[in-house]
Amino acid sequence: MSMPEPLRANILVAGDSLAAWMGALAFSRWRPELAVAVAPYHGEDSPIADPVVIARPEFRKLMAQLGLTEADLVSECDGTFLLATRHAGWTGEAAVFHQALGTFGAPANGAAFHHYYQQMRAAGQAPSYGTFSLATSMALAGKFIHPAANPRALESAFDYRIAIDAAKLRDLAKHRALAAGVTQFSTKVMGTAWSDGRIRHLLLDGEQSAEVDFYLDCTGTARGLTGAAGWTGIQALPYRRETGSVETGDGNLSLATVTASPDRWTRELALRTRRVTETFSCLEDGLAHFGYLAVPWRGNCVALGRAACDLPALHAPAFSLLTRELGLLGALLPADPATARVEAREYNRRALTAFGHMRDAQALFEAASARTQGKPSPDLSDNLARKIEQFTSRGRLVMYDDEILSDSEWIACLLGLGFTPECVSPLAMAASVDAVCDNYLRFAKRIRQAVERMPDQQTYIQHMLAEYAKETGPDAV
Repeated sequence: MSMPEPLRANILVAGDSLAAWMGALAFSRWRPELAVAVAPYHGEDSPIADPVVIARPEFRKLMAQLGLTEADLVSECDGTFLLATRHAGWTGEAAVFHQALGTFGAPANGAAFHHYYQQMRAAGQAPSYGTFSLATSMALAGKFIHPAANPRALESAFDYRIAIDAAKLRDLAKHRALAAGVTQFSTKVMGTAWSDGRIRHLLLDGEQSAEVDFYLDCTGTARGLTGAAGWTGIQALPYRRETGSVETGDGNLSLATVTASPDRWTRELALRTRRVTETFSCLEDGLAHFGYLAVPWRGNCVALGRAACDLPALHAPAFSLLTRELGLLGALLPADPATARVEAREYNRRALTAFGHMRDAQALFEAASARTQGKPSPDLSDNLARKIEQFTSRGRLVMYDDEILSDSEWIACLLGLGFTPECVSPLAMAASVDAVCDNYLRFAKRIRQAVERMPDQQTYIQHMLAEYAKETGPDAV
């Protein structure tokens, strides 16, 4: 009996996940001359690990490279524009703050706004920090517009994320990838044989063989191609998704809420047609499997998504990191990925940096919660320890290369979690407290007036999709 013809591909993507089809679509766009194929892995996790993914602003650049539009995400993936997250309970039941993209207040006389805010708070004249954020005020009112193009306009002083149905985004990426010429193999990948730091042989179901130049491991925590070699565990609370409920009905499309208690936290947000609630419980006797690959690009194989880094769910890290990984691949992709050593080293350096930044953002919340509850604090990286020390001692925010959270998000989270500066900048102290309060309360009033003129998000989306239909319809010129 003759052996079947080997499966051939320049690039083989292992997995059936969102990461797999995003990777396949990306390579089909970046290198259309290469044969790209996707094959399922026999021991893969559920293809959809998260019901909702949250795309940060940098995804918009990748989205353009993939041939996707915001209208696609809204109309086909139930997407909504997320302006802020309301955090409650991390340092006590009454502790509430908002994390948002864009500016809070405005600097003056060379001093950042949070120094003036500390003056107002010390004088007992400060409303919530989010009052001085356009994005937060819009989110609380359920409003939305796109940022103004004029950088001097108040309506330009914010940014946004996009909440997307993960299963629908996977289906959309799969549809676009197959339309672009990506091949879908039905034969399952069973494993790999490594030699001299490279995949030399692909183990397939039955007697099937394959001839492949380069691999993407998108098999989730199964890590079906890369295996456990080089996996570096991290100290993290063993939070696990306990429940995930989806409800029909309207909700505030612009605002997500995260509510914490001593042993669990809950995230709730609204897509266009339904609300999604997820609860994550801390198992005291559970073992956390969280960590990352020390070398995500090894030889002729790159691990993407949870195959490369698996962190707790706070700040929705999986899709943010996948976006960063694909962006790095697109920027560094050489003529022959299978022989790229310099590019692989740079990719690994920057990917590990991104993993560390995202973990720092999570550890900040864990440290604040532990301090309030009298529990042992998690290990802090040198970067995070310095960030906290500099902010609490001098009110100075230290930002590093390739950060994922913006500076405004870091400041809002530090202040909201109780990491308060011990001193105020002398530049801010030059003005009287009454003058500072009058100035910034007028600024907050301008924000309120601007928000009142804006449409609610559902209305804005309907208008946006109607305009998009006109531009792309059969009669469009």
